[in-house]
Amino acid sequence: MASLWLTTQTLLISPFCPHVAEHVWSHVLKISTTVLSARWPVLDPPDPVMMRITPYYDKVMSDIRDKVLKFKAKSSSGDEPRSGIEVTVYVAKEYAEWQQATLKEVIQNPQP
Repeated sequence: MASLWLTTQTLLISPFCPHVAEHVWSHVLKISTTVLSARWPVLDPPDPVMMRITPYYDKVMSDIRDKVLKFKAKSSSGDEPRSGIEVTVYVAKEYAEWQQATLKEVIQNPQP
């Protein structure tokens, strides 16, 4: 994954920084051809589910950051700011059975 990322980034900077791109291409990625003769990266089509999830994810991350900043801030009594905060976010691979049933019902019988 990291190699694919670095290869793509190297190709993308090659028109603007050909000397840097060529160095990364030949010395870091160890590819024998020149970066200038490489094909431009081809992207997969966007995933519609991810496009719908992204705003929700952004909102959740923003809310977490806001809560952490409030937690770290000095209290009104003048205490020192708190540190050492750890946040764990759990993501389920699928909905619970009752949630699946609820979603199925909502999809089948939408309210106006």
